Amino acid sequence: MYIDKETQASLHYLKEVVQHLDDPICLLGGWAVYYLVNDKYNEAQGSNYLGSRDVDLGFNNIKSMNKAIFKLEKMGFERLSFRMFKELHTETMKELTKEESKTTPTHYIFPMYVDLIIAKSDKTTRSNLGFAPIDEPLLKHIFEGHNQKDIKLFSTKVILPSSALLLNMKLNSIKDRDKEHKRLKDLCDIVTLCLYSGIDLDILIEKLDKLILVKERKKSLNVINEEDIKRVSQSIKVSEENINALLKKLTYM
Repeated sequence: MYIDKETQASLHYLKEVVQHLDDPICLLGGWAVYYLVNDKYNEAQGSNYLGSRDVDLGFNNIKSMNKAIFKLEKMGFERLSFRMFKELHTETMKELTKEESKTTPTHYIFPMYVDLIIAKSDKTTRSNLGFAPIDEPLLKHIFEGHNQKDIKLFSTKVILPSSALLLNMKLNSIKDRDKEHKRLKDLCDIVTLCLYSGIDLDILIEKLDKLILVKERKKSLNVINEEDIKRVSQSIKVSEENINALLKKLTYM
């Protein structure tokens, strides 16, 4: 689904970012899924789960986000709205200077993004940061000490959302995806969180019921079609029948 060298480059920068920012760091998105499921997935499938092209970080307040932006800029990242980025050459994955970026055809440029996500975004937040960050209200559960898992990643304390909370985030995001590859990756993550997070599915759904209504889950999963299921099945080595059964169970159908 994703090109290996792109996810390997993303992993390289994830390590750099984690080691440079102040801990504890809240990791979201595809890499959060990876670190929640990979042990069980590898045990079952004999290979690692899919990585991510982007690094998603969650923040509780303006101060912590501003500190992260400052440190990322010192690392050579530039800001583009709510995203920090570096441009890499698609063949070598080496960083491009500004001058090199100007003379490199766009199809040879891979933008390595670090997305900055805050629990609540309002006028004050936007005014203080100078841009409108992505807001994710579910982050409040993590920063209040609930629905989280702490791990050591590259010798640094990292906070992950619980499997149920991350599953909720993925269900919320999939319905709004305008890019096909992101919708498919969300579906991969949803299926894999259900099957390989180490939590019994019935218990996971019970936890999910406390976070998101069934009708909202149905609305989110209505964007999925049979071709999506076929492609996801091939990507994560889970049968189409099992994926369909899982989606029905998530929506009590």
